[in-house]
Amino acid sequence: MLIRNVTAADYAAVEEMALALHAEAVAARSDLYAPLDTFYSPELFRKWLSGEVQKAIWLLAEEDGRAVGICLTRVNDTRVMLPKREPCVDILYVRESYRGHGIARALLEETERRAKAAGYRSLVLAADGYNQDAQRLYERFGMTPRQIWYEKEL
Repeated sequence: MLIRNVTAADYAAVEEMALALHAEAVAARSDLYAPLDTFYSPELFRKWLSGEVQKAIWLLAEEDGRAVGICLTRVNDTRVMLPKREPCVDILYVRESYRGHGIARALLEETERRAKAAGYRSLVLAADGYNQDAQRLYERFGMTPRQIWYEKEL
């Protein structure tokens, strides 16, 4: 397996995987997530890669030349609490047929390595309540809950 930076040539693969992840969210919580035809327009994708939108660490996992996973992380500049810049994983996705082989963990490890090298002291992400598999992965990775959101249907 190869973990590398996302490039402009990866647009179709990244778009496909981001939409697949979103479709899983729609299937689990159609009351929260609306179906999408496009996740990143080509122009927005280009802007993310160039750093025009926000500083980011965008990684892609390959197996035998095929894109099989992505980890798209942006750097938050939190000002609500103590001023702190921290990478936030927005999208972590592995194609279904490749799950359970350590790809998501490898993507997280490389994201962590790069974040540490850049001087960041923490890595954050959010997990939907329905996604117990992801929550177990994050806990095995050494992450702990920082904030929990509650919901009540009205």
